[in-house]
Amino acid sequence: MRINRDKSTNKSASFPLKVETPRRLLIADDDTTLARALSDFFTSQGFECRITYTVATAKEIIEFWHPDAILVDLLLPHTNALSLFKYINTKPLLRKPRVVVMSKQSLTQGVETMKKAGASGYLLKPFSFDDALRLIDPAKASVIVNPTGEYTAGKVQLDPTTKVMLKELHLVNLFLKQALDHRKPSENLFNLMRMVSMKVKAVRCSFIRILNHDTGVVMASNDDESVHGLPIQLDKYPEIREVMRTMKVLIIPHVKSSELMAPVREMMAHTKFETIAVFPIFMKGKFFGVTSLRMEQRDPIQMFYIDHFGQMAAQIISLTMTDTIDKSSRAG
Repeated sequence: MRINRDKSTNKSASFPLKVETPRRLLIADDDTTLARALSDFFTSQGFECRITYTVATAKEIIEFWHPDAILVDLLLPHTNALSLFKYINTKPLLRKPRVVVMSKQSLTQGVETMKKAGASGYLLKPFSFDDALRLIDPAKASVIVNPTGEYTAGKVQLDPTTKVMLKELHLVNLFLKQALDHRKPSENLFNLMRMVSMKVKAVRCSFIRILNHDTGVVMASNDDESVHGLPIQLDKYPEIREVMRTMKVLIIPHVKSSELMAPVREMMAHTKFETIAVFPIFMKGKFFGVTSLRMEQRDPIQMFYIDHFGQMAAQIISLTMTDTIDKSSRAG
């Protein structure tokens, strides 16, 4: 599937509707790749996102989560977007969400039907994510932060140095907002892992709590939200044991030729990564766990950045865990 992140030549239809600046976004699309990509993009713009693949689940989320905006595919399993509009228009909700319909169909009749049903906009697939942002929240579209690093700030031309500075400041802000969200600690960790993996383009990004010399627990991994609490045997992870021994950042540029990784080389023969970076995490001065990044091969300049970025991410994860544990202790 082709996802177009550049300025789109496709037309999108927008209908006037006054709403407050949205913060919660529900994405309803059975195209899981597109749904995840949209979630990552809108998260980078400061939204809190949830994904569903059916109208039935979308209705439950609308009733109990109260999203400010919805991106919904025109055709979903067993039904279409019209049934969702019927639910929204007849249900006594706390607030009516702004709804933008996505579709591969560009028929004028379809656009008009959605408009009459209550749609705020219509996106023809494939569309640019910037177009989606403009329809979901026109106020935020004046300054668009693209995860690839491209910036648009109205008609102001920013020099390359300023772009990089704004990009990093925005990213740190997103990290801190996620870390200080107290509602669901496990979900926060999962989202942090996804943010880190997006930034450094990691194959896998995991946060592992160390219980003892032999055992650890995966607290979060970017590629699978369900692994929270998964126990692992550290004899299969010599890189983690090395960090436990030195209490320092470890970067292995070439895993398959590393002497340290020799005991597990056969296990890694068919892996998709070549570089490993492991960052120790401390809580109140005591070693607590590690953040592990597994990536394709990187050049020295890229690894220099990943080294410093990874240390910052480890400190924010430490902040997340310290704050969560402190609150649990006070509650107990």
